[in-house]
Order: sequence, then C-alpha cells, then structure tokens
Amino acid sequence: MLSLLLAAVAAATFVNQPPVVPPTTQAPESGSYIGMAYVPSADGSGCVLAADSNVIAEVSFGGLSGKTLWIRYPYAASNGTVASVQTLTLTGGLGSVTPNGTFTWTGSGTHTWDVSGTFTANVTEVGTHAFMITVVETFTDCTETQSLSLARVGVDNN
Repeated sequence: MLSLLLAAVAAATFVNQPPVVPPTTQAPESGSYIGMAYVPSADGSGCVLAADSNVIAEVSFGGLSGKTLWIRYPYAASNGTVASVQTLTLTGGLGSVTPNGTFTWTGSGTHTWDVSGTFTANVTEVGTHAFMITVVETFTDCTETQSLSLARVGVDNN
C-alpha cells in the first residue's frame, strides 16, 4: 500500500512539470577566440603544417556576417619560434555556416613563408561563446585541412 501511495505522489509531482527541452545551438558572437587547432590532413609538398599537427590558435571572428577572419598561431618549441597569421577574406557564403573565399598566410621567425590561395569552411555552431570551424585551404602544391575548436575570450581584436 505504501508503494502505491509513493507512486501516486511521484506521479503528481511530475505531472505539471514542463518537458525539458535540450538547449539549441546558437551562432557565435564576434570576438576573440582561443582554442586548439588540429590538422587532420595536409596533402602535397608545399604544406605549411604537417598532418596530425596540434597548435594553439587565436581567432579574430567577425560573426557569421564578418567579411574577414584572422587565424593566428603563436608557436614556440625547442626548434624555434614562429608567428603565423592567416587572413581569410570571404567572397561567398557570407552570413552562412559554409563560407568560402581567398586567403593569405604568412609566417615569420625561425621559419618563414608567404602563401595564398582559396579556402572553404564549415562552421559548427555550439553557442554564442564557442564554435568549431573546419577550413580547407588550397594553395601551390598543397591542400591542407585545419579543424579548430574555439572558445570566446574577449571582444573584437582585429
């Protein structure tokens, strides 16, 4: 009898509760983001980063409607230091999660480079302060894929 009473009390407790709706994803806000970049593939002899590379990244992101995206890789190790800046300029997909366009990528320090080409990207919305982006860049003698997981750390820092 007690178990029936407890079951009735439990049912009455939850009968008027609204269902729990899982949170929806939201477009990331513009701002400065930091995170990890992983290179799942780098095909060709002229690639800047090797496949399976992991580096810390800082990204200046203007939101989905931003026309320029900057990816910076500060790198320090026993084999030297490098400051790397990629400038991605959108020519298509503005306001969408699948932008594309042109890019330049320079590096200075122990190693130097200056390459340019085209890119396609896919933004995975997580929330207003986090997102993931996969960028496929094609330039002379290379097609390189970079996957970045990013968290917002501040306001715009272009």
